[in-house]
Amino acid sequence: MFLKYQMNETTKIDRFWQWVTTARKFTINLLFLLIVLVILATILGSILSGSKLPDPKEKH
Repeated sequence: MFLKYQMNETTKIDRFWQWVTTARKFTINLLFLLIVLVILATILGSILSGSKLPDPKEKH
């Protein structure tokens, strides 16, 4: 009886750690994607603002 309970507890702990590692990998991937998106948005924003800035100067 005790051995069966102990086995059940270890499988629960294993399952919990498996979930924790999966969640950790998921959050790391999300953070990486977020950082990449922020960098891309910054680059795109600088390119767009850079291309729009010289136009008024050329007209004057």
